[in-house]
Amino acid sequence: MDLNGKEMKIEIKPKIHVSPVTRTPPPSPLSTSSTSRPQPSTTRHLSLLSIRLSPSLNSQLVPLCSWAAADAAVPSSRLLLDSLFCSALLLLLLPIAAVMDEDVDGYHLYMGADDEVPRDVARVRVGRSVTVVRESAFEGCLDLEEVELPNGLLVISGSAFARCRSLARIAIPSTVTEIGIRAFEDCASFEEVVLPEGLERLGREAFSHCTSLRRINIPPIERIEHGTFNSCANLMEVTLPEGIREIGDDAFSRCTSLESTRLPP
Repeated sequence: MDLNGKEMKIEIKPKIHVSPVTRTPPPSPLSTSSTSRPQPSTTRHLSLLSIRLSPSLNSQLVPLCSWAAADAAVPSSRLLLDSLFCSALLLLLLPIAAVMDEDVDGYHLYMGADDEVPRDVARVRVGRSVTVVRESAFEGCLDLEEVELPNGLLVISGSAFARCRSLARIAIPSTVTEIGIRAFEDCASFEEVVLPEGLERLGREAFSHCTSLRRINIPPIERIEHGTFNSCANLMEVTLPEGIREIGDDAFSRCTSLESTRLPP
């Protein structure tokens, strides 16, 4: 009753706490019976185990295993199994990663596309799956001395090896059909280059300013582009192919040592 003698009702409501809804994790593979057992304790867990296949692949990481998201509950038994599985997978793939690493036997492994190449690289091995060496891939690598190109390579793009002034020789695979514009421009240490018989296109100025180049045997192409061998000051011998139809302007200009040009019969 209140102070005036009137009857007053007082209603008391219980306070209810609502817990957030969580997903029920799948049963553990260790369970062998459908009888009810105490549920294992759960914990919030987030883990990503990764391995870099090549430092030059510029943050291209291969996830080996990824467990629950940060807001998911993972049974501890499941977490243990995942951990053991990922550890085993890591041990399996580590030797593969080691083979692909750029420090193996001193070679940088080039895998094409957006692969970043250190400017101070000295030795390069192009991956067997690569069909195109991209434009300017090794341009200006002044310390580059040795390059291994794979069979199956099709295209050496424009300026791919331009200004690699320490590169004295390179074996171009028989599968290469195109050498791009200025691909080997100013490779000042080149002494001899063997061009593949299947070559279809030799870009303009492809070997210009290769001042140490002494001889060149040109495969059966129809046209030698503008300035292809311009300023090869030590070039002494050129063999032209059958079927040659056109020699572009300045293709052999300033080749001041040129003594012999062999024309097709």
